[in-house]
Amino acid sequence: YYALSFVRTADVIYELKDWLARQGATGTSAIGVLAKIESADSVANLEAILDAVDGAMVARGDLGAELPVEEVPYWQSKIVKGCRKRGKPVIVATNMLESMIKCPTPTRAEVSDIAIAVREGADAVMLSGETAHGSFPFKALDVMTTVAKRTELSMLRYEGARRYGSEESDAIDWILPPARRMNSLADVGISEMFAYHAVT
Repeated sequence: YYALSFVRTADVIYELKDWLARQGATGTSAIGVLAKIESADSVANLEAILDAVDGAMVARGDLGAELPVEEVPYWQSKIVKGCRKRGKPVIVATNMLESMIKCPTPTRAEVSDIAIAVREGADAVMLSGETAHGSFPFKALDVMTTVAKRTELSMLRYEGARRYGSEESDAIDWILPPARRMNSLADVGISEMFAYHAVT
């Protein structure tokens, strides 16, 4: 994938795709294009951008700098839903475990933030500074993975059917023996975390 920063309109996506096609990046050699949604112009043209790209990233750091901070959760949800509706992958990134750059444990708010992204349907959650220059990169990765997996597990119905939001069947979920509970995670996509790439 190419990831484009500060995509303001769909035109730049089509221009890049045309250029890639001219370079022979088609068929089995095709290169996908991801849009980083991180500006006021991006959200103003969101639907057209999501139609054009092969996937998107909710780049919350710059998005929060360009928009009122209280707007970021709304746009995160809207971008995730827009990608899921189109069957395109979506990544939630920036400030996921910011405190773990210096501290070995996350805040409760950060843990909840990861869980919200997973429950909304993000295909991946991504670490940045936590693994690029943080003091506890592997602990941050462990926290991210553990919280994501636990949240996914709470979204599974008995025998592995996915559910969103409802806690009705938690009691049934947790009657399952631990081995069966963990085996049920095998088919859940977000467990292959983009966060891993940041430490390799």
